[in-house]
This record gives sequence, C-alpha cells and structure tokens, in this order.
Amino acid sequence: IRVRNSQSTEIFRDVIINTAGTRDTIGNVKKLGTINPGKESGDKRVSIAFPKAEIKAVINGETFSTGTVNSTYMQYIGLMRITYEVYISDMNKKELTISDVILDEALVP
Repeated sequence: IRVRNSQSTEIFRDVIINTAGTRDTIGNVKKLGTINPGKESGDKRVSIAFPKAEIKAVINGETFSTGTVNSTYMQYIGLMRITYEVYISDMNKKELTISDVILDEALVP
C-alpha cells in the first residue's frame, strides 16, 4: 500500500495507516513518514487491506485523521499494490478523506 497527498498544498508528516479497520491490526498498521504535496509514500506490505482505511497525519503540528473504519462488512482487496489518494476535507475539524483507491497492479505472493 501507499498513500498519495493528492489535493493539498500542506505537508503530511508522521503518516500512519491502519488498513484493517476494526479487525486484527497486527501487520496492518504502518508508518509511512512524510508525504509532500502531490507526492506519495513508499510502498509498505500489509496483511489485509480494504477500500477504506484509517489514515492519520500531522499537519502544521496538528493531528488530522480519516477517523476509524468499521471493516466488518467490507470485502478485502486481494494481493494488489494499491494507492489511497488522500486530501484535507475539513481544515477546522482536522479531517482527511480518501478520494480514491487505485488498484495499481497485482502482486505475486
């Protein structure tokens, strides 16, 4: 997985992603570091991923988040390289939103 800072002029620092939502988080919480505007993080391998994920980033010293995700009824994404495109949807509420999930390519196990 990777995260793209798609529509922001702000730097996303200390980015953390949880691709498992409310399910088992072992192997699914990854630190992605800093993502500059218009850029993306490096790839990280996770055990399971869904169309939604919890993503947190520090922006101008404040923690922004997509919020927790209930993945109970979601269909997982198989062995794929995926990119979550993320933007700041509400600066005052410190909210991030995933605008798109791009299925880049299949991975070989």
